Amino acid sequence: MLSHATHLLLAFSSLGLLALHTGCATKGKLAVSAINNPSVEARQTFILVNGNVDEPDDGLRFQEMVEIIKLELATRGMYAAPNRSAADLIVRVETRVESMYRSIEVLEVRYSSPSGRYDSEVAQIVSDTKKTIRVPYYMTVLALTAEENRIVPGTDPTLVWKVEASAESEQINLREVLPRLASAAADYIGEETGEALNVRAGSPPTAQRVPNRARLISR
Repeated sequence: MLSHATHLLLAFSSLGLLALHTGCATKGKLAVSAINNPSVEARQTFILVNGNVDEPDDGLRFQEMVEIIKLELATRGMYAAPNRSAADLIVRVETRVESMYRSIEVLEVRYSSPSGRYDSEVAQIVSDTKKTIRVPYYMTVLALTAEENRIVPGTDPTLVWKVEASAESEQINLREVLPRLASAAADYIGEETGEALNVRAGSPPTAQRVPNRARLISR
């Protein structure tokens, strides 16, 4: 995403090209989808397991993520069990980063300048044209899937709840975005959103119900 102050300047000989972003930029938008199994009573203790096949369990990034999620869940009355057998829930943690593009409108201004460089005092505008260009950005997603920690022969584990939080950013910076995602996801544990929502991290689930066009998570 480009901010209002961002501009692209291309100068060649005495004729130049100036492209100014004319649209509004949205930075750090968060979206959350959540589903809940009402037939299962709320559980307080959990253990986090790695759901990323390409992420080692003892890797620094996953361990940092575990500590962030533990803290967020603790502030909402859920606590990490000392071991797997003592946990009510097995919570699978998954992350992914998707490359995306959005279209923005720019004003392409052709100008002439003696130096070949843009100078507002001496440059003369030759023409201006509105154009639409594609701008890359990234979508980082954190998914938390909670299942009952019990095994019934011949059946799949019982889903208790699942939350997906996503955030847009200009660059990939997991250390910056994951705390925001974990906070937003934790706010919606046990909720049934019915649709993907644009939210603010730290806001209660009833504070905002703004639909997001992102696809809903599946059960």
